[in-house]
Amino acid sequence: MKKAPRSEAEVFAELADLASSEGYVHAVALICCRDNLIPYVDDLKASDLQKLYRRDRLIRTEITTLLGLLARRTIDAALPTSEVMQEYVARTDALMEELHVAIGSPMFDLMKAAMKSEIGMLTSGAERRCASRSSMGANRLSSSSIAISRWRSTEETILG
Repeated sequence: MKKAPRSEAEVFAELADLASSEGYVHAVALICCRDNLIPYVDDLKASDLQKLYRRDRLIRTEITTLLGLLARRTIDAALPTSEVMQEYVARTDALMEELHVAIGSPMFDLMKAAMKSEIGMLTSGAERRCASRSSMGANRLSSSSIAISRWRSTEETILG
């Protein structure tokens, strides 16, 4: 049985507790370097920038959230051991991923319910326009028909 995701408030509270840990500011600095610095040799190439598009990196707003949580209390700048710092970083990454699930879960639940009841979000307008164009003999794919096709192709994945 699949475990129900924790609420956004629960995950955020744990993230706030982590941010108040001794030396956590150094973990945030490490995350900033890991996710924003671009190492390259000689000339900067497009391939050097690929790491900026990884799904597992924290974006500016997420790092700003961590900084805001740090600023809530007196910052303890004691330097933790490298093992502790790696644990802080790993826990931060896991909590941010869990926060994404907690925030997105209600939306996906609504999408699942809509697909199960055959009242999809696109049914009202775009799908009807697509159907009417098809009946009129349109030979090209419209952007709405492509969107509907993509939407329907993910139905099994979401309902999974």
